Amino acid sequence: VMAVGVSLVLYHRSIDEELTRGALWDESAVNTVRDMCALGLDVSIAGGVHAEILPRLRGAPIYGIVVGRGITAQPDPAQAAQLIHGRVREIWPG
Repeated sequence: VMAVGVSLVLYHRSIDEELTRGALWDESAVNTVRDMCALGLDVSIAGGVHAEILPRLRGAPIYGIVVGRGITAQPDPAQAAQLIHGRVREIWPG
């Protein structure tokens, strides 16, 4: 992958996949992210990201996190954003 100039990837778990196949941030998804990180890629994650899944990625050098419904679909979006922010700072300080 890097030999052709790819250094940044986005692992996106789609809402369609979630609804049709029940795809979750399970062990398989987390291992895929970890495997991509181990290749030396800068890995960003998206799709169904919320505060509760972030600890599963502890130790993985996540490059970026994209959160949509994990904030916008919550009863209190500001509180959800603060919770996610706090969790990110706890798991990936500095």
